[in-house]
Amino acid sequence: MDKTYSLGGVNLDVSAGRERAAATPDPGTPFRILVLGDFSGRANRGVNETGRKLAARRPILVDRDNFDEVLARLNPRIELPAAGTLRFTELDDFHPDRIYESTEFFRGLREARKNPEKMVTESRSAPPPPPPPPPAAPAGPAPKFDFSNLLDQAVEATETRMGGRGAKSKDAFARWLDAQVAPHVVAPEDASVVERRALIDQASNVQMRALLHSSALQSLEAAWRSLFFLVRRVETGTDLQIYILDISKEELAEDLADLDGLPESGTFRALAESSTGVAGGDPWGVIVGNYTFGYGNDDLRLLMQLGTIAGALDAPWISAASPAFLGCPSMAAAPDYSDWTPLKSENWEALRRSEIAPSVGLILPRFLLRMPYGKQSDECELFPFEELGADLDHEEYLWGNAAFVCAVLMAEAFSEDQWSMRPGRYANLGGLPVDVRTRDGERVAQPCAEVLMAERGAGIITDLGLMPLASLKNTDEVRLVRFQSIAHPPAALSGRWSS
Repeated sequence: MDKTYSLGGVNLDVSAGRERAAATPDPGTPFRILVLGDFSGRANRGVNETGRKLAARRPILVDRDNFDEVLARLNPRIELPAAGTLRFTELDDFHPDRIYESTEFFRGLREARKNPEKMVTESRSAPPPPPPPPPAAPAGPAPKFDFSNLLDQAVEATETRMGGRGAKSKDAFARWLDAQVAPHVVAPEDASVVERRALIDQASNVQMRALLHSSALQSLEAAWRSLFFLVRRVETGTDLQIYILDISKEELAEDLADLDGLPESGTFRALAESSTGVAGGDPWGVIVGNYTFGYGNDDLRLLMQLGTIAGALDAPWISAASPAFLGCPSMAAAPDYSDWTPLKSENWEALRRSEIAPSVGLILPRFLLRMPYGKQSDECELFPFEELGADLDHEEYLWGNAAFVCAVLMAEAFSEDQWSMRPGRYANLGGLPVDVRTRDGERVAQPCAEVLMAERGAGIITDLGLMPLASLKNTDEVRLVRFQSIAHPPAALSGRWSS
């Protein structure tokens, strides 16, 4: 029985099980992955282009050979209140050494670290207080350690142990040895200089952590490292291609706000006119949205529009699901499924039962993109930086949108079976970063997909119409437990392989 719901003022017809078959492409038609995301820091800088300006934007082909070229072309940059404008021209620019070396934000600390002696000297340059009364004469001269004559002292001590022999050999040999070694002997630093440098490094650590973990920089780095992960894992060529379209979630929401004008929206035109919307154009195989969606009406409204566009293009839309679907702020905050309180939403259930649903997939949790910077993993050269603080904050890791994992697995399926592929044939993915830390006195590996998920927890997620990504304990692997759309009753993702 059909039923109509109202979602943000828009009527959504629900017809369970209703799907539209897509035409299978001709042999030789490439499988094209389109990734939408904010790759230039648009949201941070308040850049918002819709309509014709958005329609004129074209997806960019990216592969291993031109990755840094594409990054430089998009000129990613963000503006932070204290640090000013940060620009990135290649992936290595996100490394702490590059940021420390090139940004004005760290100039004072850089200069101080290069010359801590000067700062110590300056701190001592104030007029000294009146001298205290002279002390009483000591009973005897205190022994002095003369570093400049260290080698002579060592030789003399050796001669004493050997019975005082070799005064002449000391002149002939020890002085020669002293001359050879002296240029390589470094005098110990003044204790105040060492302390000063330690304080400078501590301040640099605090500032670098704050910078790397700011939402703007973390989001931008995650976008590019997620794309790099996809490009490195997929064997691209004439039959398998990756494209990106630089667009923020805010731009999508504003452009698609006029639901009656969907065919004329900049989003639809940008996607359609770069594929089957023009004569002879190749279809999109899958559309990956580097965004996270919750169950609120604004997100569901946008997801409905994007699913409608995806259905019209016969290419599924895949994005991340917020843990809010499970009734928790994050997977790390509530790794035990018994602590979840899945929220009921009439609008979500309406979307799941609509004809749009088979064209939409949502996945969680996130996956680890890189090891944290530090001595035990990726050590910095310019100063001793430890990205993780003593409390090992879960959000200080760099997490990626698991929709990219879906794209890699779909690419593997296509490489094997071409357009006869079945998403889900490949479910495991290894070679991910594994960070092992001491927690409560025990060495523990951080799960690659945020938490260790119980089978019952995975079942709850699939029942909600979401795809669970599970970590395999003490390995570098994750498993996509079930490849599915958000549809209810459960249905596979619909694409051109479905016919």
